[in-house]
Parts: sequence; structure tokens; C-alpha cells
Amino acid sequence: ISRGPTFDLSSSNVTVLEGQTAILPCSVHYLSNHQVAWIDNRTSIPLTLEDRRIVDDNRFSVIRQDPKDWNLQITAVKESDAGIYFCTVNVSPIRKKIVYLFVKVPPRIEHSLTSNLTVVREDDNVTLQCSAVGTPPPVITWYRIMRANEKPNVMWTYQGSSVTLLNIKRNCRGSIVCRATNDLDDIDEKEVELVIEYSPVVKMPTYRLGQLLGSRETVLDCYIEAFPLAMSYWLKNHTKLESSERFSIHVFNDAEHIVTLSLIIRDLVESDYGEYKCVASNNRGTDFGIVNLFS
Repeated sequence: ISRGPTFDLSSSNVTVLEGQTAILPCSVHYLSNHQVAWIDNRTSIPLTLEDRRIVDDNRFSVIRQDPKDWNLQITAVKESDAGIYFCTVNVSPIRKKIVYLFVKVPPRIEHSLTSNLTVVREDDNVTLQCSAVGTPPPVITWYRIMRANEKPNVMWTYQGSSVTLLNIKRNCRGSIVCRATNDLDDIDEKEVELVIEYSPVVKMPTYRLGQLLGSRETVLDCYIEAFPLAMSYWLKNHTKLESSERFSIHVFNDAEHIVTLSLIIRDLVESDYGEYKCVASNNRGTDFGIVNLFS
């Protein structure tokens, strides 16, 4: 009984990670004098004929561990190699085995399409974008990096290629991370620095301070929170005070975006009594606080 060429299986699936080597299986029984050729379905161009490479790409070759084997080997697999391949035998009509090649690609964030440093005004809305490629398509998750001494209840995560923050507050400032994952072990991340600008807030430790005439040193303080850092100064009778022999003005950095503006008055005289105004101003607004110095 004469039998024509037959394949071990009518189709196969091969899954490989990008950069690795793929072996596309093809075993032919009863080949006789017929020839085996591998064809890329996308181009219909023969890749190999018998055990010879035809295509001008030395990543392709035929591997034969058994006389009936005509396996196609592809080294350094690219994402573009994914698709359908035919293992064919030149009979009439042509016989072929279908091999589906799936190439998995680790997630990779497209930095040019992803948000970078973002500056927004407090109480505005802001949308951050993150674009990633990979196979299978990556899942994008956003999370915020906790700052030192920050309460855990401000931690949040979102899923999706974009995240919109409504009526954003200053405590949302800092690094927000876009993370791309798929079913591979690789993870790609990008930090987006979120800067929140807000007008100054001036707080006074006291609104009235009593000092004896002739006191050697009197200290008036005010606390200022602002971003960008505020231009700050003291006023007395609508006149801006400058450092001199009797007056000293100092700025102390207390915490992130918080400073203390101190006014030191030496050898207190009668005309020093009265109202002092601490003023802070930036491109987002102005605030002030008042302390009354009395005898």
C-alpha cells in the first residue's frame, strides 16, 4: 500500500519569550522523494527548502534530530516574528502543517508618551498619562510613593492608562509611579513628579506679646507654608522692616515648604510697641498674620 506524506499533527502552538530561541515542530512520515519547505504566511516567501535556508536571515535554520523531523529554528526571536508558519510538502494538492508562533514581550513604558514632571495648582484637576507596550498587553497601575512621616491613609492605587486627580491637594505632591506588568516576571516603572503650587498660609504662634520697656531682646515669629517658596517680610506701620543694628530678620527652614520668619528687636523702646504684620507672597497669592507688641 502506497501512502502519501503525512504530518504528526495538523497544527501546533509555540510560545516563546522575545530574544529566546523558538523551535517550530514538523515531523513528516512517508516523505519519500518529496521536499519539505517552511513558508511564512505573512509574506508567502519560502524560508527553507529541505535543510537549506533560503531567506536572507541567518536566524532561521532547519533542525533534524530524527530523519522525519524538519523543525524550524528561529534564534533571537523578535516580536515581529510572531504569526503563522506553514510546514509544507510539495505534493498536489500541497499539504501543510500550521504552526502558530506567539512571542511574549516584557512590558516597556513608552517614556515619550508618558507624563513627566507635572506642575498643577492646588484645587485644580490633573490627568496623568502612561503608555506601555508588551505582549500580552500590559496592565498599568498607578501608586504613590509615601513621603517620610506621612500617614498611611493617604496611600492610593489606580489602574488604567490614565489617572485623573480631582481638586488636588498639597498632600498629594511627590512621586507618583506608573507601573506596567503582564504575565511575565518583568516590571517596568516610571516616576512622575507631581508638584502642587499653592498660596501662602501664615500662622502666628501668638497674637499678643507683652514685653518690658528696655528688654534686651524681643523675638516675634510667624510660620509660613507655601510653594513656591514665598517672599516674606515684616511690616511696622506699613513700613517694611530691614535688618539693622536694632532689628534682625532670620528665616529658618522647619520642614518641607514650611519656614519660620523671625524678627528680633534689641533694646526695646517706646516706639517699638504696636502692630507687626508678617506678610508672605508668591505667584499664587498673599497671606499675612498680625501680632501686637505691648508693654
